[in-house]
Amino acid sequence: MHGQRKERSITRVGDDAQDLLAVQKTLQGDTDAFSDIVDRYSPVLYALALRLLGSKEEAEDTVQEIFLSVYKSLRSFKLEARFYSWLYTIAINKIRSLLRKKDRRRRPVSLDADGFPDFADPREDIQLRVVSRIEEERAQELLSTLKPIYRIAFVLRFVEGMSLQDMADVLEIPIGTVKARLHRARKQMISILTEK
Repeated sequence: MHGQRKERSITRVGDDAQDLLAVQKTLQGDTDAFSDIVDRYSPVLYALALRLLGSKEEAEDTVQEIFLSVYKSLRSFKLEARFYSWLYTIAINKIRSLLRKKDRRRRPVSLDADGFPDFADPREDIQLRVVSRIEEERAQELLSTLKPIYRIAFVLRFVEGMSLQDMADVLEIPIGTVKARLHRARKQMISILTEK
């Protein structure tokens, strides 16, 4: 159910006509148009960066770097392409680069509403909130054990709800490679879960 909700939000965010209009206006010097792009895509990119990097500060910095790269590269965007896929490709490449540079320390991170679902409703049973928080931390810990290429594939598919074709486009790899990475990610997670 969570993946289905994400897939609908991706469709809303990736409004091709609105994106193309904003790109054209930005290229003509309208800075407010680029602000619209930033406003529309910041939450999506922040959630993605947070899940993959595991740190709020790194996620915030990364989103700023992504938008800086997007702005600098906007002239190379082909207007017949999907802006959303182009933006996601830049984001994934930036995050992948950071993951390569990042030290290999693994640390569990507690996530807020921008990450996994937040059970902040005071009517919720306190036990449910505690169990949920433990599950969120365990899920983030499990994600952090995956190699970056598998973690990215796993998050794009099962957290962001991306189709295999969109993943192939964003990652710039064949669908067969996407499937192989997802298979290896699942296999690694099952292996880790059965060891404990």
